[in-house]
Amino acid sequence: MTPEEPRDQPRPSGLNFSLPELPRSTKAMPPSSQMLLAAVAILTGLNLLLTLLPSRPATSDGSHAETGQLPTQDLKKLALKLEQQGLTQAATGAWMEYLAAAPLDAKETAGIWFRIGKLHQDAHAYEPALNAFYRAEALQPDDPALSADLGRRIEESLSAMGRFAALRHELADRVALDQDAAKSASAVVAEIGTEKITEADLDRKIEERIQGELLRLGNSLPEPERAKQKEAMLSRFAAKEARLQFLQQLVAEEVLYRKALQIELAEKPEVRRQLEENRRGFLASLVMQRRLEDYARVGPDEVKARYEANKELLRLPESLRVSRVSLPDAESAQKRISAGSAGSDWQELPEPLLKGQPVPGLKAATKLDALWSGRNGEIVPEVFPAEDGTFHVFLVRERTASRLPSFEEVADRLARETQHEKEQRTQAELLDQLRHEFDVVLHLDRFGKAEPETTQP
Repeated sequence: MTPEEPRDQPRPSGLNFSLPELPRSTKAMPPSSQMLLAAVAILTGLNLLLTLLPSRPATSDGSHAETGQLPTQDLKKLALKLEQQGLTQAATGAWMEYLAAAPLDAKETAGIWFRIGKLHQDAHAYEPALNAFYRAEALQPDDPALSADLGRRIEESLSAMGRFAALRHELADRVALDQDAAKSASAVVAEIGTEKITEADLDRKIEERIQGELLRLGNSLPEPERAKQKEAMLSRFAAKEARLQFLQQLVAEEVLYRKALQIELAEKPEVRRQLEENRRGFLASLVMQRRLEDYARVGPDEVKARYEANKELLRLPESLRVSRVSLPDAESAQKRISAGSAGSDWQELPEPLLKGQPVPGLKAATKLDALWSGRNGEIVPEVFPAEDGTFHVFLVRERTASRLPSFEEVADRLARETQHEKEQRTQAELLDQLRHEFDVVLHLDRFGKAEPETTQP
């Protein structure tokens, strides 16, 4: 304050960081004290300024530049990408970040928790999976579609953990909430503890087992034949004895499985390796199976087209049904020809002879012109030497001219041939595609080949 400024004059608006005026003293303050007071004043002012400054707000997309946090939409994209690449732990972490950052309603939040639970379950981390499933259920208890999926996955997780008591309580709670009249009315055929197996359960298990057997057969059968085979397999379980035998096998398998979980057999390294090998083989075959189902199905039009394009190849050659007599020497054979067709020593061949093909038992170089010139009911007037040193005399029973079989006669065979060709082609195309996709290199020089086999883009 200058001497000319009146004491009662108002100060300018704003913050004033100056020191209060000290009373005048005739005694001067030491320089060190003056410096200390100045430093205190500066620090006090800076502290007040920082306190009054507003904190930096989040950006409009939900990110915080000072922390490096991603915007919510980018978090979602990141979680999906990690999930698609099978990085379960990273994906669940990203979904958790998304839950914390995104303004979601209860339904959306439940959906994310359900997704997190599925990731944990697929990674065999059943405890965190159950935690996520129960959170989703608590958020959306009245969603029937979600409840059905949650119920199934909760039961699967509890069963995989060997928590059968908890599973029984879970099942009891769900039955009490949503009674299935059709199932509860079905007769109980077996009990494992408090868990009941009904007729409906048994039917479902039988059908699932049959479907699994058909899957293992692959697409070697056309669809109509597959349907017939499934129907025939199901019909075998119509008898009570067959159903009882299947039930006994089912119960034995279940109690053995429960014991394996109880003693933590699946945690042993050698068992885990075998399970992983089985898993790899199953998934590999499943990929091929699905590709065949999509690209190797054979329709009736394809079979008909194959018939029309191959009529000459399908034409049946001329055939003979014959009987014969085997004699020790050529002279005896000639006498048998002279004796005529009467007698009980003739033996009919089980299959007809086809023109252009060798006759079973005869020497390969034997000429057969006389045989194919014979008439129905007549003895062929020529003796034929056999491989075993005997001599054969033939009696023609029936001659059938060359003919084209009807489509119905050969449709099943043509369908199988077409199916086989399409499967071979589809398998080769898929494996070639995957070798390119995964950059496969076979070092064939290690196996005596000159050049390594490489995949080209």
